[in-house]
Amino acid sequence: MGIERFQFHVDKLAYGNRDLRGTPDNRDGLLDAWLSTSLKITPTQQSDFLQKLVSHELPYTSDAIDLATATTQTFSTTTGHILKGKTGNAWATDAQANRLKEQHGWFVGWLTHRDAQYVFVHLIIETGDTTGFASSRARKHVLSHLPTWLQAR
Repeated sequence: MGIERFQFHVDKLAYGNRDLRGTPDNRDGLLDAWLSTSLKITPTQQSDFLQKLVSHELPYTSDAIDLATATTQTFSTTTGHILKGKTGNAWATDAQANRLKEQHGWFVGWLTHRDAQYVFVHLIIETGDTTGFASSRARKHVLSHLPTWLQAR
């Protein structure tokens, strides 16, 4: 794709802070910008992005958006709803891009109920020595609590 084209699409989507520089002094933005380096997104920005995705309001064709949503992992629920989502994991880094003992685990997506989609963003931040990925625990938390949350509605 190339860094210029990648930057074009990140800008077109207004995705997060749009920073594709990557690790300082490494020129690795094309491959690593989204891997705990320069590209950052807040939970609110992530929610706004997902809402535009499920509402077909992104600046791409309906076919492209349909492909993106169709290929997003589907999870079965005990409530009969359709839940689609994906995980993401990152580590906090210091000014020299050294990994710290702080994981950011995301599970983001949407729940379809009747003809409506409800976007969700779940972020957990874990500090200290942990095993595995915080993103797996974020997904497990959402999936295990979903029936209770839906009953509360």
